[in-house]
Amino acid sequence: MSLAFLRALRRDRFFQLLIIVGMALSLFVPFAPR
Repeated sequence: MSLAFLRALRRDRFFQLLIIVGMALSLFVPFAPR
């Protein structure tokens, strides 16, 4: 992860939301009822 990439992430709300949703899904999916 380069510094410019982190700076762009900190500036871009959409990508922050996308990453948060992605992490939440990756945590939730293994425990989801089948």
